Amino acid sequence: MLWRQWGLKDNPYSLNEIDETTLDLFVGRGSEIKSLQSAFARNKRVVFIEGERGVGKSSLGNSLRYSSMQKRLCFTPYAEICVAQPLSFYPFILKVLEVLNWSLPQNHPFVSRDVEFKTYEKKFRELFEQIAIHPTGETHSHPEDYYLGTVKELFVSLSQILSKLGYEYGPLIQVSFPELNTPGKNAFQKNLSNLFVIEGVRWLLIGNPMLEELLYYPNSEILSDDLYKISINSLELPQIHELLLRRRDYLALIQSARLPLTPEVIDYLYLLSGGDLKKMFSVFEKISELANVSQAALEIDLKTAKPLIAKYFQDEIRRKWKLTATSAEILNLLVKEEGASPGFIAERIKKLRPNVSRNLMHLIQTDLVRMQAKGRHRVYYPSMEAKIAFT
Repeated sequence: MLWRQWGLKDNPYSLNEIDETTLDLFVGRGSEIKSLQSAFARNKRVVFIEGERGVGKSSLGNSLRYSSMQKRLCFTPYAEICVAQPLSFYPFILKVLEVLNWSLPQNHPFVSRDVEFKTYEKKFRELFEQIAIHPTGETHSHPEDYYLGTVKELFVSLSQILSKLGYEYGPLIQVSFPELNTPGKNAFQKNLSNLFVIEGVRWLLIGNPMLEELLYYPNSEILSDDLYKISINSLELPQIHELLLRRRDYLALIQSARLPLTPEVIDYLYLLSGGDLKKMFSVFEKISELANVSQAALEIDLKTAKPLIAKYFQDEIRRKWKLTATSAEILNLLVKEEGASPGFIAERIKKLRPNVSRNLMHLIQTDLVRMQAKGRHRVYYPSMEAKIAFT
């Protein structure tokens, strides 16, 4: 009911990613889309989309794969698979196959009667039951990659089924690795690299910068010509405004529907967040909820929003992290100076250097501060949350 006062049927600042029903809401990334389409047209088997948190990697991948499925270029499951730590290959691959098995009959109900699909499903159920007993894939009589051959056979069968249904490329599987930070020298990366060589299967792998290097496994059969990588940055501010206007029109209940926040509020948070969509949209939603709007369809301007934003982040910081007086003093200084070295901080707040260093380490662990090396010196910068809370 909150959003109806602005003439909207739902939250325009939702963090829901682009899916097959909302492709028209996707904004920008024209050159990136062309590059990705070209990569798959050149038979690249594995494509990496790398970028910092919150820049729109998953939405870019979703736009590509769902639009490709509409053109019958590939089949893609109605879900993105997210891999969390610790990495475990066989539970992961069962999840991939399970999502594919559920999605295919949703799009092609008659496929459930197909003899080849029934055989494929039977083999999958047998594999599922075996791995339920031995989740690592290792038994007393077989090595850890004993089931890998069956997994490959299942993907080959699925590609053949999709070819009969008229798809040009076979399956396109999007996988997100939000927490991956270990180089590829373990069983997960080894087995995953073995899947990359399966003919007719495309992989769209999403993660932070260096994802390709982290997933690389030495002596893999995959060739460099089979790989493609694209790195993306934040959307430009005009594209954020266009995105929100599209959402307004999509969610409008009445012709005079408005967005809760004025453009100047969007500009303010964009600059503070560095274009981090997840941070921005989370704050947009909270401020819309906190504002005491006295008149129907009244927009929240920057004068009204600023104290609400500051209070929200102050409350969040106090709730999550019990800051010491010294930590709070350091954050105040970093916000005022827009970054500083430990020596400068110690001199300004009149604290011993070791004490300052300990507090800086704690602030880094809480994501309220980030460190950047400049030559032999280290400079510490406040996060968006700290900037807002201590401005």
